[in-house]
Amino acid sequence: MNTEMEVKVDLRQKGLSLLFKSYEIIMVEYAWEEGVEPTASGKLFLMVNERLPEGQTMSRASVIFAANRFVEKYKIWGYRMATGKGGYCRLYFAKVTQEEAWKLLARTFASKVVEASGLSCEELFLEEK
Repeated sequence: MNTEMEVKVDLRQKGLSLLFKSYEIIMVEYAWEEGVEPTASGKLFLMVNERLPEGQTMSRASVIFAANRFVEKYKIWGYRMATGKGGYCRLYFAKVTQEEAWKLLARTFASKVVEASGLSCEELFLEEK
C-alpha cells in the first residue's frame, strides 16, 4: 500500500467530512459498500444525484474529477479500463477499506507534522512529566 496521500483536511469537521465534500462522501461510501462492482462515471453520477438531499445536484464533470482525485491524489481508488459507448472508460473501485484509508491518512498526517515541526516524534507525541 502506498504510504502517502495528498489531501486537504478541514479540522473543523468530523468523520469523512474532514476530508471530503458531501457528494464525495457519497461516492467513497458507495465504493466501500459490500459487493460493489467497479463502476463507470455515468453510474456514479446517477447514484450521487439520487443520494444527494432534495434540490441538490452535482455535475458529471465534478463526479469524474472527484473519482480521478481518489485515484491519483488520495490513492484510495483504483480503476480498470473497459470498452463502452464511444470508446474506453474507467471503471472505478476502492483499493482500500475505510479503516485502511483512515490509517493511511493518520500515518501521512503524523509524519508530515513531525517533518514540518523539526522536532522528533517523541518530542511531539510523548506527554511531558
